[in-house]
Amino acid sequence: MRVFEMCSSINGKYLIAGEFEKQIQIWDTECNEKICDIKTHFLGGGKRLTVSNSGKYFSAVNYGRYGIELYSTENHMLLWQNKTIKQIQCVYFSADDSILYAINNDGKLYSLSVSDGNIESIEKNIRYLFLSESGMLKLSKTNELIYGALKIPSSDFNYCDIYPADEVFYYSLYGAKGLFCCDAAGTVLWHNTKTTGNIIEIAYNKEHHFISAIDKRVSPDADTNFNYYICSFEADTGKLLYSEKIQCDKNTYCFAFADNGKKLITNAGTVLVYYDTKWHVSSIKYEF
Repeated sequence: MRVFEMCSSINGKYLIAGEFEKQIQIWDTECNEKICDIKTHFLGGGKRLTVSNSGKYFSAVNYGRYGIELYSTENHMLLWQNKTIKQIQCVYFSADDSILYAINNDGKLYSLSVSDGNIESIEKNIRYLFLSESGMLKLSKTNELIYGALKIPSSDFNYCDIYPADEVFYYSLYGAKGLFCCDAAGTVLWHNTKTTGNIIEIAYNKEHHFISAIDKRVSPDADTNFNYYICSFEADTGKLLYSEKIQCDKNTYCFAFADNGKKLITNAGTVLVYYDTKWHVSSIKYEF
């Protein structure tokens, strides 16, 4: 299948990949094995795929009449369907797999019980969620950051990606403005501008304590619109440790970090692995 959307679980162990319509695959990124291949009512656009930390569940969302669907990865069965929430743009599992969050086109954030699909709460004016094992950060429709009980006014910012970590969070901005690190009060601890594009994906590499990132740059070549670089930044200072162009063609445009920021998978199935202070193309390839 031709993958248009990918997402890894919060712990990075599982990967969900989908075509623009219907076909879904789940992969175990530790052993690089496909564990599920199923047709759903998934309709691409936004962030409409998510897989749980346990790997037991995944959700595929349809913008129209099919709504939210929760599936079992083990037996490929549809466990429940919620058709009452329309025009869903984003869906996420909580770190403990108990809640499925869904955000619709009107900016309403719904918290649904994973066990039965019932709506437990509704919050307004939310555009995206950013989750890690250590925290959750909300982005409002006015680009205000909500970190726990704290609200950080940031209406002038246009975010590429955000990663909440222990007592700090990392974010990148469009327009080649680089990578930032803030504390829980919103104070900028460091800012690295040593990129020439937009950092579109961020992950935290726990083992080596650095930030893994994808830098998207406009390409001067005729065969592709963009070039992508894999980068590593020191987590405490923002120092750029590594930057290397990813060899890919015009059909590569979607990425997902896995295995705690030590592995990168492209929508073309290419796998990059971090070892010996560098990123290397693996001989393993995901056959989507």
